[in-house]
Amino acid sequence: MHFRQLAVKTTLKFSQSPAEGFTHTRWPVTSEFLTEAIGMTTIKATCPVCGDVDLTPSDVRLTVAESAGWATYTFRCSECHDNVEKPADEEVVALLSSAGVEIDRVPAEALEGHTGPNFTYDDVLDFALWLEKNDLVAGDFTPAPGA
Repeated sequence: MHFRQLAVKTTLKFSQSPAEGFTHTRWPVTSEFLTEAIGMTTIKATCPVCGDVDLTPSDVRLTVAESAGWATYTFRCSECHDNVEKPADEEVVALLSSAGVEIDRVPAEALEGHTGPNFTYDDVLDFALWLEKNDLVAGDFTPAPGA
């Protein structure tokens, strides 16, 4: 698998005086990336249909399942509007999270195997009706005498 189809560029402008300033840019940087803007982060990803597309951190969703050892990032292509999902190795996860992409972490419990029959709508309804009659938690919160 090839994971290097992702690049992040963050441009920050610092000014010592209104007339002077310098630009600091994080790797990787080439002239083909988006126009620099104050505090703007650009993520360049590859759509399988359209090729390279430029995204912002809010356009990308990063999902990490540490216990299972996998991660993916997804985005909606701004050109063809397809949803694209790609695997993300540790370097891509670090790059995206440093660029401000929010991380959705999958808890280990969500990936556990389960046996037995699936819950049905009737099971959930029966449980809700049982809860109306049996409030085991409220008994623990009864005020102590004299309180």
